[in-house]
Amino acid sequence: MAGVSTAATLCTESNLKVILFEKNAIGSNQAIRAVFREAVEEFGLEDSVLQKYTGFIWHNPSGVFAKFDYKTVKLLALDYQKACHILFNRACSYGLKTYPVKALSWSLQHPIDQKPLVVHLDNGTSIQAEILVDASGTAQWAARQLKIKLSPLYSICYGELFKGCRMEDEQYFRFLGPNSVYGNGGGWMYPAGEKTISMGYSVVVRHFNIEETNLVNGYMSAKNEFQPYAGWVKNGIRERIEGGIVPVGRIGRFVSDRILIVGDAAGQAHPWSVEGCRPSLFNGRLVAKTIMLAFDRKAFDHRTLSVYEREWSKTNRERFWRSKSVADISWGRTDQDCDQFVFAMNKLSPTAQLEILKENTASLFEKIYAVGGYARRQAVRWFKEKYKRCF
Repeated sequence: MAGVSTAATLCTESNLKVILFEKNAIGSNQAIRAVFREAVEEFGLEDSVLQKYTGFIWHNPSGVFAKFDYKTVKLLALDYQKACHILFNRACSYGLKTYPVKALSWSLQHPIDQKPLVVHLDNGTSIQAEILVDASGTAQWAARQLKIKLSPLYSICYGELFKGCRMEDEQYFRFLGPNSVYGNGGGWMYPAGEKTISMGYSVVVRHFNIEETNLVNGYMSAKNEFQPYAGWVKNGIRERIEGGIVPVGRIGRFVSDRILIVGDAAGQAHPWSVEGCRPSLFNGRLVAKTIMLAFDRKAFDHRTLSVYEREWSKTNRERFWRSKSVADISWGRTDQDCDQFVFAMNKLSPTAQLEILKENTASLFEKIYAVGGYARRQAVRWFKEKYKRCF
């Protein structure tokens, strides 16, 4: 989505020649996504909406829940593949060229601002380009080649799409709380119209070496035990598996000479909710605006392209850092801690809860607490390492 958002903006708002390399089908991950209404409207993706939600429920496996109702539609269930195709077709109608190949590597020529880079493709050919945008998702392709620090965590998701389900209160978007058995990353339960439900769970890990069976077994336990949802999908017909891997936490930097990295490839999914579509749309557009600026200035070096990272940092740096500082706590909560969190949420107004869900806002005390806690944990870790070296 980040790649086609970038391409659609470039093609519709400039005269630049844009080429998309994509080995797989556009939007090949067909999963349903939950997105805030404003983003869908701003990017003209209304035709991909499957369900509208006027309420939000945080529901823990213990039975503890927090329920919020809104006067208007706030969240939507999106057909991810269809949304990607809307952006892709929009770009194609304005001249986007596509090639079903894979980019293997690139080489830079000097001086940087006078000679384009060369992209080497898996069909044995190469192509020259003024700028290369990496939207490779979890592969984090450019960051690996540039030896940039990668995302520290990964959310591995597994679920199913069911049809012919029994449902209640379809107007609620539901987040299924983390659980020591089902998954520490929490889960989802999206009514998606016409008696269709997407349900799944996730685990958040530092490496990919988690056994797939642990993830699948955790989800299967939730599907069979977590009421009332187990009853809703019991007689449903499985349409497909819905899963994937989302990097959690930004990479070390987003730009290099003639290179920009966006979306999951940059670790830009919001780490407090692992929300990916909205940041992909807006950050893709920001990348496109930066590219147009670079062409206006005829400068393609790291310094010029860093406008993109500075603009991103204005609204995201503090929130991403704060989420990173408490990551070990957030993804390592006990079931009892998760229940206490929901009890605290129940004290919020619907407006306040939505703002936290959407923007991860925090009070000054919460910011100071996050900084203090992070400093304390770093100090403890340092003392432990020193103690080990001494003995």
